[in-house]
Order: sequence, then C-alpha cells, then structure tokens
Amino acid sequence: KAVVSTQSTGATKNSDDLSDHLSESDTAILEDPSLSSYEKLKAIDPSTAEILHPNNSRRIERCLELTRELGVRRSSVLECQEGGKRGQMRWERVLLFSLESDLSVLDSRLDRRVDSMVDLGLLSELESLLHHSGPSGLLSQVIGYKEFADYLELKKYSSSAYPDSSQLEDALNLGLERMKCRTRQYARKQLRWIKSRLSHSEDSGYHFRKLDSSHPDHWSDHVSQPALRDVRAFMRGDLVSDPQSMTKAPKSMAVKSCEPCGVMCEGETQYNGHVTSRKHKKRLSSLRKQQARLETS
Repeated sequence: KAVVSTQSTGATKNSDDLSDHLSESDTAILEDPSLSSYEKLKAIDPSTAEILHPNNSRRIERCLELTRELGVRRSSVLECQEGGKRGQMRWERVLLFSLESDLSVLDSRLDRRVDSMVDLGLLSELESLLHHSGPSGLLSQVIGYKEFADYLELKKYSSSAYPDSSQLEDALNLGLERMKCRTRQYARKQLRWIKSRLSHSEDSGYHFRKLDSSHPDHWSDHVSQPALRDVRAFMRGDLVSDPQSMTKAPKSMAVKSCEPCGVMCEGETQYNGHVTSRKHKKRLSSLRKQQARLETS
C-alpha cells in the first residue's frame, strides 16, 4: 500500500483511499505486449510520461511497476502526498539550510570516505552481490561496481590465469581512483540539483541559507551560530532573504521534441542546448534548401 499524507488534516491515506484507480482498459494497456513501456506509461499516466525521456527505460519501468503494485497512477500518489501542489513545498513558511564547503575540501573528504568504505569491506560486498545477482542492470548503476569491474574480473582468475599479483594491484588502484572520481562527479551533480531546485527563495516563498562547513574548527562561527540566528529571526517573522543564497527558479523538466531533427530532450535546459547546436542549425539549413528546390521545380 502507498501511504500518503493529507495536507489539510495531517492524517494518512493508503492507496485504497485514492479515487484515481486504474480502469479495466488501463490494466489491459499495462499487459498489452504489443506496446512499448513508454507507450504504456504515456497512455495510462501522461503527466508522468511528460517528464521522462522515452530512452529512460529504468525510470519508466519503475513507474509502471509502482502502477501495477498500487493500482493507481504514480502522478496521483505524488499529488496526494504533496497536497495538490506538485513541485512546491508542502508548508507555506519554510527555512532550509544547506551545509556546503570549498570544492577542494569536499573532494578531500570524499576521497577519505571512499578509502574508508574499502577498508570496511566494500569489495567483499561487491563480490557477494555479483555472486548472487550477477552483473544485472541495477547493479551496474551502483557507484563502485563499474569502477571495480576490471578488478573483480581479474580476481576471479588471479590464482590461475593471472598469477602476477602486481596486475591485480594495479587494477585495484585504478578502480579506487575511478570510484573517487565518480563520487566527486556525483557530489557536484547533487550540488547542481540543490542550486536549481531549492535556491529560489523569492519565487517559492521560502528561505534558503548556505552554511560554510569547510572548517570544522570554526563550526560555531560559520555554522551553528548563523543557523541559530536565522532560526530565531525566522520564528519572529523578520528573516530577510539572502541574495547570496538565491538563484533563478528551476526551468521546466517536461520532455520537449524537436520535429526537424526528430530529437526528444529532457527538460528546457537540454532543449535550449539542442536548438543552439551546430547539428540543429545544419538540419534547418538542409530543410530550407530542400524547400527551395521544391518551390523552383
């Protein structure tokens, strides 16, 4: 059952209480082998399909799986959870804090975290997962598996085909560096998400504060005391917006298509990047030349 909260009463509902249950025709579409997964999602839950790229098969399959399990559309569950305010905060007055640090400090912390994970048995855990489930699609998405795939493959044959221990050690070191690099990339992706989705206080009616956690020795001056000061001001209702913590409101994430190129883009940013690309301009020029030839013939 899907447990969702109601905005007005603070009570909870489960999926049986939702009014938007699947009809018999919807169920038939779900089980129709002639339709692709994206076609099924688009027919049953168009608002969810609108924000997913047709090639994003993992998320599409997950949405269909939830729809089958709950018997209701994913978009209906989210709408109920969010009090009918999709993409907005549940509460009118909100104060958010983001602990951030200099990238050089963050990278050093992430590298130490990866080293700690390996010391605590990450490689043994990966070997166990590989043994029980094989290199499945889900496992291949986990940070760590792809990075250590060469090492894990070598280790299986290290006693026979690869007697040289230095080769195994090189693969281990390479995997370690790859995982550190991938972890740093993922951290930057999270920071971009925070910046694009949360740091637009004026437009969303809530306050957002960045706190510098680069120097633990100065935690009180840089984190706890500023946070307490802002919380007290927020409770009094006189907290002033911080221009340093604000960005523009997030752009639309709906899938947009470019008919001339036959390309589908996930979100406004990706679409704008496509229509300004050399490939798109070349395609438009080619179409204009074709049209001119047709008109003169």
